[in-house]
Amino acid sequence: MWIDFCGTVRRMTIICAARDSEKAWIGCDSAGTDGWGIQADHGTKLHKAKFGWLGFTGSYRTLQVIHRSLRMVESIDGLGEMEGLVNTIDGALKDAGWSRTSATGLPECKDLKLLLVSNCGNIWTIQSDLSYLKHKEFGAVGAGYQLALGAMYAARFWEMESEKMVELGIEAACAIVASCALPRVIQEVSNR
Repeated sequence: MWIDFCGTVRRMTIICAARDSEKAWIGCDSAGTDGWGIQADHGTKLHKAKFGWLGFTGSYRTLQVIHRSLRMVESIDGLGEMEGLVNTIDGALKDAGWSRTSATGLPECKDLKLLLVSNCGNIWTIQSDLSYLKHKEFGAVGAGYQLALGAMYAARFWEMESEKMVELGIEAACAIVASCALPRVIQEVSNR
């Protein structure tokens, strides 16, 4: 995330996931930005965890702070497990001195957006206010998330495979959003 001269928050990157009855896929672009420009082919924003895979957008320091929290979680298949993960992340942020609240009084870390795919293929997003949502078929976070979601939604009508939906979502975002760039990285997550 970066802030332009007018104080407008700008998000970078695109992380997408889609699932079917057999497999789930998570993917990302490869752009890295310091807020002033793209450093192409920055590397993967996907990380393996005990519970499955996660894609991250925001401050790399935020990921470093919550990394231990993510390693401690074995599973995120149910709401209780997800609530535990979010509480652990919230604690890690507070321990690091990043205790912020929004105008509504909810916790807020504008440098955090996660897309998670569990080992059994569940797709979750965690937003900047630490709210979480389980997605039925596909999800996306980052600068190009609206374009990616639109592309993946349209792909459903073409009966496109989940892996191809993720590819299409990333490519749609990279074609339009200046802070997203190819090449893409895609990881298979088997549904258990």
